[in-house]
Parts: sequence; structure tokens; C-alpha cells
Amino acid sequence: MNNFFCHVSLGGLYLSLQQAALLKYVILHQFIGPFVGQLKEEFKFRFEYTHIAQARLGDARARMEEFYGKRETLFVAVHVRRTDYIGYLSGKGVTVIADVSYYRHAVTWMLRKLISESKTSHNIAFILAGDDKVWCEMTLLPEIQKEIHSFGKQTYLGGSSVFYLGDIDTPVVDLVMLSSCNHSIIAYDTYGIWSALMANGWAVVYDITANNKPAENKLNAAMEFENILPNWIKMT
Repeated sequence: MNNFFCHVSLGGLYLSLQQAALLKYVILHQFIGPFVGQLKEEFKFRFEYTHIAQARLGDARARMEEFYGKRETLFVAVHVRRTDYIGYLSGKGVTVIADVSYYRHAVTWMLRKLISESKTSHNIAFILAGDDKVWCEMTLLPEIQKEIHSFGKQTYLGGSSVFYLGDIDTPVVDLVMLSSCNHSIIAYDTYGIWSALMANGWAVVYDITANNKPAENKLNAAMEFENILPNWIKMT
């Protein structure tokens, strides 16, 4: 075993690990969870990334106000991980992945939750980004738009729409953009988890155990946070 020494400082949390071997990527949810509200203070994004990310969100806000009127816009990040991860999950025995139906259910839940919590009318913009642009734009985006329409006219829903604003050539900007949203819908993977942790709003995560072998819940670290963070919800 290699001699490994690691210090992690996070809002007063201090860990010292000696004679430890890290055999895979890990997310220490039990240590990060209690400090989730402080993450934006501990981790600062560089201006050149935040500038571009805010410009993308600003454009979506302007389009929402043009179509639905000038009122506060709530942003919901929607992150998709497919490409290499589908093969990885398949190799681990997962046969049912986060598909269109999951995202539609998550969108409906989010609309209902945000409307029920608000006493004033808001515009709600779903901001879509992921590693499979074609699937996001050609398959998922139209289905989310259908779900928004089928949700019907609600008392406090000023207007709602979905925008694909991701760019696979600028993953850092995408992370900043998703982290800058008010709430999150993610499936699995570290990238999506950190965007939701940084956003620190309501977060819907994919329940990988519902239609797969129970042991496979370890493949979705997001579910570990769902167990300890009251504003994280799992569904299929």
C-alpha cells in the first residue's frame, strides 16, 4: 500500500488520512452534507467562467420575460449523463437507466413543488445541459416541453419553458451555469452531483434501485446525499 497523506479543510472540517489507498473516485457525502450551505463560500468559480454562464442564463431570462411577462425567473438545472456512462452502468448489471420518463416525472414534480411554495407568480426556466447534445435537443427537450404543456395552467405559474444551453466544448462553463440555478434535476455522476450541491436548492435524483438490483444503489452517489439532505428527492 502506498503511503498516502491527505488533508481536507472545509468550513472547519479537518481530516487527516495516513496509510490509505484510494482505489476509485470517492465522494465523502457524510462529511460534505453538513457543510453544503457553505460550498459557494469555500469554492469560487473564476470570473471568465461565471461571466459566460451568467450571460447564458440572462439570455434565457430575457426570452422568458418576452414570452411570459416580466416577473422573477426561477432556474432549474437539468443535467444529462449518457455516452460512456450507459456502457459503464450496463457492465455493472444496470438494465434500466434514467430515460425520458424519469426527466418528465422530475419536471412535473419540480413544477408542482415550486408553485406550491410560492405565493407570487414566477417564470420557471429549465436549463438543459449534458454530454449527448443530439439526444438532449432532439429527444429530451421536446418531451420536457410536452410535460410542461400537459401540466396545465397553474395559479402561480407565470410561464415555463426549457432551453438547451449546454456546450460539450465548455464543460466548466456548463458546471458553473448549472450550479448557478436555483434547483436541480440530475441522474447520476459526480459532475451532476456537484452542480446540485453548489445550487443547494431542491434536487431530484434518479432512483437506480427501483428497477435494478438493490446492490446497484452504490453506483449512484447522488442517492447517498438523498439520504441525508432533506431537499434531495429520489424518483424514477
